[in-house]
Amino acid sequence: MHRHRSRQRNRFVGIIPFILLIIGAVIFLRYYLGYIPYISWTFSPIVIIIIIVFILRGLSYRSRIRQKNHEESAVRTHSPYRQYEPTVVKREEENFTSTVQYQYRNSYEMQFCNFCGIKLESEEQSFCVNCGQRIN
Repeated sequence: MHRHRSRQRNRFVGIIPFILLIIGAVIFLRYYLGYIPYISWTFSPIVIIIIIVFILRGLSYRSRIRQKNHEESAVRTHSPYRQYEPTVVKREEENFTSTVQYQYRNSYEMQFCNFCGIKLESEEQSFCVNCGQRIN
């Protein structure tokens, strides 16, 4: 259901490390070539570490997608973007007869189906929308 949106988001997230890599490379080369002599020594390693972290994050994300596409058991993460397979709940049908209560339709009272218990939308309904039971 949310597959398309996450794919769009991750395409843009994948571009970020390459942009940072290019910016870091330009700053690093300019620093060592002497064009920007006033950059402190602490700035360049921080940029390089940030770029490496983003690249590793992108690679781990791609490997997770690869595992998912080949239907291998992926490592369970606490990521909110991880999609789990929905569990199918089997419903046991109960065999019981509905007790039809004959009552006057009062405009003040809410009408409920006697069989499934759903609230009825209008007073003119003669059949339940949910289960199809006749309403008297």
